[in-house]
Amino acid sequence: MDPQKTLAKAIAKHNAGDLRGAQRLYQRVLKKSPKHSDALHLMGLVLAEDGDVQNGITHILKAVQYQSEFPEAHFNLGNLLRSIGENKAAARHLLQALRDSPNLIDAHFNLTPILCDLGQLEEALHHGQIALEADPTDPLAHFNLGVAFGLMGRYEDALKAYETAISIHGEFPEAHDNYGCTLAELNRNDEALSEFGKAITLKPEFAQAYYNAGNVLQKMRRLEESETHYKTALEINPRYWDAMANLGDTLMKMGHHKRGLAHSRQGNGVIVFHANPNTQLKIEY
Repeated sequence: MDPQKTLAKAIAKHNAGDLRGAQRLYQRVLKKSPKHSDALHLMGLVLAEDGDVQNGITHILKAVQYQSEFPEAHFNLGNLLRSIGENKAAARHLLQALRDSPNLIDAHFNLTPILCDLGQLEEALHHGQIALEADPTDPLAHFNLGVAFGLMGRYEDALKAYETAISIHGEFPEAHDNYGCTLAELNRNDEALSEFGKAITLKPEFAQAYYNAGNVLQKMRRLEESETHYKTALEINPRYWDAMANLGDTLMKMGHHKRGLAHSRQGNGVIVFHANPNTQLKIEY
């Protein structure tokens, strides 16, 4: 068996969407050459695509052990680790991808939200600006900068970033939601509610937008409307504990102390920035 020819056939099946067929051929290569870094990397990707993310990560970790400079593998490993909430490890591998390949713009792009989640905001802003310079027309690059600016308390800069993201891609509910959160931080409450409404129109099952609108309505003492929004958020996601807690707070303010207390004991609520729309992380090979 020629491992390279078998690998080429496996890649063809992988690209065609035949995940199980690709796995069989990658496994054949690995049986012959257990330290074949390309086969380990691609086997990891196909396993992850087939739902076995942890096993996929294990294979790609072996690939980077056997090949000293492997930016594509570190990049994909970072993205997979991010998908299971391992943000510190994800950042470490994405940074390694950049050390191996400084022009890997997608690594800068993906690092931005990860570093935001880790509270490393200056670093997040640095990588976000590099990603934006590479493609100023990418609405997600502007969105990511908006998240970083918002978490840094630079609300006017955040507003500009979200405005640009929306101007490029109008049907962007997460950007409208975060725009509304930022306006709320500036006490521009009516404008914030308008943005939450736009987010909900674009994405009717957007529990977080209902929740954030409920918070602003509560702050404005529009308690019945606040109650309705929290209840809608909970209909969409019954395990939305922050919405449950804030619904309890609203009920108590309306004089329904017993029901309100029962809800409030389950958690605490705050306005939540939507930092990770599903389209933000890209797996490439």
